[in-house]
Amino acid sequence: MWLEIEAALQRNVRIVPILVDGAKMPRTDNLPPGLYALTRRQALKLSYEDSNAQATRLIETIEPLLPWSAAEATRPASITGTVAA
Repeated sequence: MWLEIEAALQRNVRIVPILVDGAKMPRTDNLPPGLYALTRRQALKLSYEDSNAQATRLIETIEPLLPWSAAEATRPASITGTVAA
């Protein structure tokens, strides 16, 4: 998993760290140098207490970052769970 994150950081792929139930962002001294930039990302904090509200919050945070709008009906099949014809 770390290799994928490092590759995404090198390519300037948008990364949104998700911190669940009190998890904290790692410090740079706990990461390999290729992941230092991860510590400068703004994280989204979620908890298991109200999973429906938390899932909605996650979607509302991430959806505007995607290359399509919520109103579009032609999302990639891998996102919608449908099979493209």
